[in-house]
Amino acid sequence: MKTYYESVAAKAKVAMENSPFWKELIGSLRDIEARYQVTHGYDLLMDTRPPTLIEKEYNSFLSKVCRKNVLENTFWPKEPMDGWITPDNWFSRVDDIVRTMFAVKYLDGVTFLVKAIETLCQKHSLTSKVDYEAKIEGYYAAHLYVLIRAENVSHADPIALY
Repeated sequence: MKTYYESVAAKAKVAMENSPFWKELIGSLRDIEARYQVTHGYDLLMDTRPPTLIEKEYNSFLSKVCRKNVLENTFWPKEPMDGWITPDNWFSRVDDIVRTMFAVKYLDGVTFLVKAIETLCQKHSLTSKVDYEAKIEGYYAAHLYVLIRAENVSHADPIALY
């Protein structure tokens, strides 16, 4: 299963890299940065170089499947409300097989960047969702999930990329 997972994750990464959405997002980072600077007087991004897309490691992927099936399952030992995550459906149920990170300098930059990315999602007719997360230690982030379709390696069912 590990080899199969890794081959699907690699194909998903290529699908994201080649998507018109990703290409436009990378191409518009300097424009997004400039709009923030005009509005706020400060730089938005810690680094304006294009971020690297990375594939979720297999062990992390399995850990997430276990969390969703067992640890976060309020119906345990019965199946979760949305059903079990199994090898037959896990590529469409685990939402971060391919991911990246943008670091902003200021707290209000998080929502500014999220709105810019959501606007691009709308332009490309892509589904997106955002989860804001804050911790008492000072961590503040937005997990923005963008649904991109990629062809599965072994059959024609699409997989979800976020």
